[in-house]
Amino acid sequence: MGVSFSVWNATIRVREAQRLLERTDFQIREVAAAVGYDDVTTFERNFRRVLGLSPRAYRIHATTLPAENDWKTSNAERTTRTAEKTTRTADREPLPRL
Repeated sequence: MGVSFSVWNATIRVREAQRLLERTDFQIREVAAAVGYDDVTTFERNFRRVLGLSPRAYRIHATTLPAENDWKTSNAERTTRTAEKTTRTADREPLPRL
């Protein structure tokens, strides 16, 4: 059984919003507009419905956790950075991924 168009559409938009929140410094309203929402409130409501947290909370988590595929740094740098961030993020829940 498939999903409704509205659920599919919201999921696709939120997936793109995740990418923008992780990789750009766009304001939340700019991210909302970039993924096709005219109303920031509707965007935030759908984002929270799909992922379980707000776009702002997602960005905070995404930018403080180490990148999984950070190929620009050496293993030693990545290990040091991960150890530093682990102490700051030890009590946080893992980010939901689509």
